[in-house]
Amino acid sequence: MLTSTDRLGKLATIPVVVQMVNKANATPVIRRAMHKVIGVHAERRLPPFAPKRFARVAPASTAWPVRDGERTPGKVAIFSTCYVNYNEPGIGLDLIRVLEHNEIPHVLVDKEACCGMPKLELGDLDSVERLKNANIPALARFAARRLRHSDRGALLHADVQERAAVDFPGGRRCKSRGRERCSIRSNI
Repeated sequence: MLTSTDRLGKLATIPVVVQMVNKANATPVIRRAMHKVIGVHAERRLPPFAPKRFARVAPASTAWPVRDGERTPGKVAIFSTCYVNYNEPGIGLDLIRVLEHNEIPHVLVDKEACCGMPKLELGDLDSVERLKNANIPALARFAARRLRHSDRGALLHADVQERAAVDFPGGRRCKSRGRERCSIRSNI
């Protein structure tokens, strides 16, 4: 259940529900019940859900000119992933501030799914494959338009590098255009 991050995040970030979920996750009695019923250790810190998703609060890019130079990635497609979208939108907003400060235009990836890392940690390779197949076409469209895409730097980036480049249409373009957020920041 906890590894279905998109489903859980969409449900948990509904107004009013988000406050109840966050309160429940911080209540010792409920956490002990969660431990017994679904196996989430009572002392395991669960990240709180944000009251507003990153995709809803991310500002549109200023219409900066696209400059694809040696140290500037041109235009960036932001692949926020579920953690940034549902738990820590501030990370994505910080990235946008860095891009805006450096006059680099950006756009959000419109049809993204979880990167698959929670499923991989369980060994659920079928779900990882399904999530990869959902994400690569959207990233390939951005790569075809010569946009860099930023991701969480976790599974999707590694998967694009190793597997999608050879076994999925558009994968080669994604491999050549992908950069982790940290990489984008260090190249500015």
